[in-house]
Amino acid sequence: MPEWHELVGRTILLGLTFADAEGNVITRTQRHGLIEIADPERGIATRLVAPGQPWDGELYWLPPDLGNLSEAPPGAYRLRSTGETIVDPDFTGSWEIRSPAPEDDTPELRSAREDEARRFGFPT
Repeated sequence: MPEWHELVGRTILLGLTFADAEGNVITRTQRHGLIEIADPERGIATRLVAPGQPWDGELYWLPPDLGNLSEAPPGAYRLRSTGETIVDPDFTGSWEIRSPAPEDDTPELRSAREDEARRFGFPT
C-alpha cells in the first residue's frame, strides 16, 4: 500500500461503481488522471485527463482511504467506458458510490448528484 507522500504527481486509473442505497449496481465507469493532492484528512484529489471530454482537467476528490489503492502492474489498460488506452499508470483504485436511502435523500442531494454527473460525465 502506498504512503500519502508517495501519491502526489503520480498517475491513477479509477474504477467507479455507482449503486443504489441497497448496493445494487446501477453502472460502472472509469476515469484517469494525475494526483495533485493527497491528504489523510481531506482525501485524494485527481486532475482528470480526458482530451475532448467535458471532464478533462476537472479536479475529482476521492475519500481519504489508501486501502482502495494498489500499485498498477506495467501494461496497457483499456477503459471500457471511454475506449481510451492508458499505458503504465502508477496506481489503480476502485470506489463504490452509493445513493442515499430514500428517507435520507433530499432535493439538494439529488441536485448535487446531477451536477456532479454532468461535470464528470457520469451516467445519471
